[in-house]
Amino acid sequence: MDKNVVKNIYKKYRVEVLLFFTSCLVSVLVLIIFFALGGKNTNFPITSADSQEYFDLAENILEYKQFIYPNPRGELVHETFRSPAYPFILSSVIFLFGSVNPITFIQIFILGFSVVIIYKIGLLFFDKRISLIAAILYLFEPGSIYHSFFVLSETFFVFFLLLSVYLFLYSLKREKIPIYLWFITGLFLGMMTLTRAVGQYIVVIFVIFYIIYNMKNNKNIRLSVIYLFVFLFGFFIVVFPWSYRNYRLYNTFTLSSTPGYVLMKNHLPFFYVHKYDVSLREATEFFFQHSKDDLDFNRRSLENTKELKSRGLNYIKDNFWEYSIFHLIKTVPFFLGDSIRDYIAAIDPPDPNNFQGINISGLILKGEFRQLNTFIFDGLKTGNAYIISSILSSFVWLLVSLSLLFSFFISIKSKDKQKIFIVIFFLSLIAFFAGLTGPVSNARYRLPTEPFMFILTAYSFNFLYKKLKDKSYLSD
Repeated sequence: MDKNVVKNIYKKYRVEVLLFFTSCLVSVLVLIIFFALGGKNTNFPITSADSQEYFDLAENILEYKQFIYPNPRGELVHETFRSPAYPFILSSVIFLFGSVNPITFIQIFILGFSVVIIYKIGLLFFDKRISLIAAILYLFEPGSIYHSFFVLSETFFVFFLLLSVYLFLYSLKREKIPIYLWFITGLFLGMMTLTRAVGQYIVVIFVIFYIIYNMKNNKNIRLSVIYLFVFLFGFFIVVFPWSYRNYRLYNTFTLSSTPGYVLMKNHLPFFYVHKYDVSLREATEFFFQHSKDDLDFNRRSLENTKELKSRGLNYIKDNFWEYSIFHLIKTVPFFLGDSIRDYIAAIDPPDPNNFQGINISGLILKGEFRQLNTFIFDGLKTGNAYIISSILSSFVWLLVSLSLLFSFFISIKSKDKQKIFIVIFFLSLIAFFAGLTGPVSNARYRLPTEPFMFILTAYSFNFLYKKLKDKSYLSD
């Protein structure tokens, strides 16, 4: 390639190039330090039960040419709990390189591209400073870096989500665009949906905001309908084959068994524990007492999804207000959760017999604020790394969370329709992920929303900076 061409490309996209390579460099340096401190386990890059299942599914794809997984009885069953995209990516890596290890560096590169996309999303509605600050905040975010090291779906899920959001917003803002852009947007949204089950409902948010934007900006109705159809066609062309596969196997077009199983396995048992002060095991047995299968692994099959969802929703209906309050308060870790402790736990695993964690949302639900204070001050006195990490991280994320609310008010005050639209769109995505995770919320489940959180945080602090600067200027 001509040197002048490279020079011109770099000149035009200098910021994007610098962000990408800085992100990759920071991630590699953190990885080296992580290894040096003893964070690498014998199974690296496999780190947990989720991670192991993804790896096993990838190997089964290569060996059996099917998406199957052995249950505890040794029977090979068609998998419907895990979404297929990430295991297929892993199987491609294993096939090409003969090992899963390169996934770490591939995901570090994907993380770098995500940082660039955040910057590009910001530029669609905000100035360069806000966009750059948001990208840099994400670039140094410990959780996103940590999860890129391991066989976990978060990095690819966030990448597909960001790409979908960027193309969606870019296409919305343009008066005339090639129709294939809407098709491609739908394709990436479909890829995101097949990466993690939680993505299957996001298409509804996109459609709602598509309609709102076109109505508010008096877009051509005929063209708007065509673009929407093409967008949804791109989405369905990706997800339908998987949906049809499930229909052939279990007589349902449902994409994943995750929602029903997680509701009965995690959300409702945690509520039952809170309400009746029983053990988690007793609570789980209560919700599965009428299950067709006594093997927990089989309960998460699509074969049982309809029954689990029905019983779960009926229980919520009978305890609606009490469960709603519980669910809402249990989202606190989503907004205040600490991702640095993942590093601490990997480098210096706590003794499960002596480890004392802190359940902030649980103490809030019980009104035990004095115990919360005691726990914090005792942790500070003893130099407990987990508690110190939690306090510092929670303070930072409290500022971020407050800035989300502030961004809404300053967008309304600005009376700028574009700003109001994008702020509410981002807040809706954040609320969606927070609400869906509820009782199982933690910093890991916050990862898909952090790019939008950081854009709104940069927007809020930029507003305050300008106000303070103007005030300082006037006082002089």
